[in-house]
Amino acid sequence: MDIFFFNPWWKGTGVPKTLVGRRRGIFYKVKDFLTLRQILLFTGLRRAGKTTLMFQIIDELLKRKVNPFNILYFSFDEQQLQLDDILKTYEIQVLKKPFSSENIFLFFDEIHKPLL
Repeated sequence: MDIFFFNPWWKGTGVPKTLVGRRRGIFYKVKDFLTLRQILLFTGLRRAGKTTLMFQIIDELLKRKVNPFNILYFSFDEQQLQLDDILKTYEIQVLKKPFSSENIFLFFDEIHKPLL
């Protein structure tokens, strides 16, 4: 499993500008929730901008100086893996400490896809 592929900001490159796109009104509403501990769920039609919104939020977190390693993005559209395996790999190989030690931001795209 290559979770590193989905997270170029771990290499210090930030979010590729091609993924950030144009910010719409919903971005400014969502960014107000970034300091709260919660789950945000984005639903909508295909190609409505849900993935772009996630990358915009990641970009905003990086601008706020959140540790890049505390931000995980994974697309179930690209790879069909068990959520537990992704989280375990992330915790062991990337964080190298328990989730509970810091604020962690998890972004799962197309999580509704059937898992193997």
